[in-house]
Amino acid sequence: MSGPLEGGLKISLRLEGAAVRQVRIESSRPVQAARLLEGKPPETAVQAVLPALFHVCGRAHLAAAQYAIEGALGAAADDQTVLARRVWVEAENLREHLLRVFMDWPVLMGRSPRPGPLAQVKALTEALAAAAGRDPCRAAVHTRQLIEAVAALRGFVESELLAGGTRAFLGIETAEGLRRWARQAATLPAAFLRWLEGRAPRGAEVLVDPLPELAAVPLRALLDGEDWLPFVARPTWEGRCRETGPLARQVQRPLLRDLLESQGDGTLTARFAARLVELAAALEGLSQPGVQGLARPPVQAGLAAVETSRGRLVHRVLCDDERIRRYRILAPTEWNFHPEGVVSKMLRGIKAQRPEQLRGHAALVIQAVDPCVGYRLELQTSALRETAGHA
Repeated sequence: MSGPLEGGLKISLRLEGAAVRQVRIESSRPVQAARLLEGKPPETAVQAVLPALFHVCGRAHLAAAQYAIEGALGAAADDQTVLARRVWVEAENLREHLLRVFMDWPVLMGRSPRPGPLAQVKALTEALAAAAGRDPCRAAVHTRQLIEAVAALRGFVESELLAGGTRAFLGIETAEGLRRWARQAATLPAAFLRWLEGRAPRGAEVLVDPLPELAAVPLRALLDGEDWLPFVARPTWEGRCRETGPLARQVQRPLLRDLLESQGDGTLTARFAARLVELAAALEGLSQPGVQGLARPPVQAGLAAVETSRGRLVHRVLCDDERIRRYRILAPTEWNFHPEGVVSKMLRGIKAQRPEQLRGHAALVIQAVDPCVGYRLELQTSALRETAGHA
């Protein structure tokens, strides 16, 4: 999942009896890597250097970079280019959501992933991206190709995952409605939700504190200031650790609100269900191609934000004499896997009778939020020290 430049996470859980009492999250992610873009002409940075640095969510990075550089140079993309970039990034987000469902959810249930759907996911999302071209600098949408690619991907998702259709799934508004859907559907997500019911660890119920829209002036000050490195490594906003990603974006939907208000495992179920909601919502939105009502991403004077499958990605650029003078990147992993962030809070206090069970509980929590890099899990007690890896 992660390349040599993307680092990883070490998550250490200290146990007292059968409960986690202390969580320590250490990151080896190279949060200074964007400085390798400094001194380069913008076109070289976007076309040559950036793709070599970031493989996970690479298209989102390229789109954010292009928006930020255009903002720094006082330029702006036209509507067709904005639409093409949206399709480009959505194709990547859909790919990541689908791969997590097909690769990770079976493993959490103790099963092996099926290779057939994985190959289809890659082919179908590549076809969707191809409808917007390959170059984020000079993108253009081929409408007929886009319509055909969206229809093919939607048909696959409705057949393999969202029985009854994307629109009907978005119409589910209660936890009981989701349980009823899961009992009736013969798909992988339905089987996973049935399996998850009653298995979520106690102690993982944590309130959602969504990352709000970040005001440009204070955000630029934080990214341009002397303490920029501690901020991008362990970001907080208004004195609080925030959460970004599918649940934070979709938290106002009735289904997710009802799940979050449910007793027991509703919080964890809401996080997995939010991924399915985003899948359905993205396909519904792409089924209506065009620039009418197209929302532009937030771009202000060298600052751009793009929503990735795992959360909000921010690029900050300053240009001088046709070269990049300063480059900063604020990624979603640093919000969600902050040492005092949502994953740490969810892990703290979970209980299990055996180390193997505890590792399973921890994996559920971690995958529900989803890091973009591999992680290593370490359990510690006075009599036990075990590790478990994930890639």
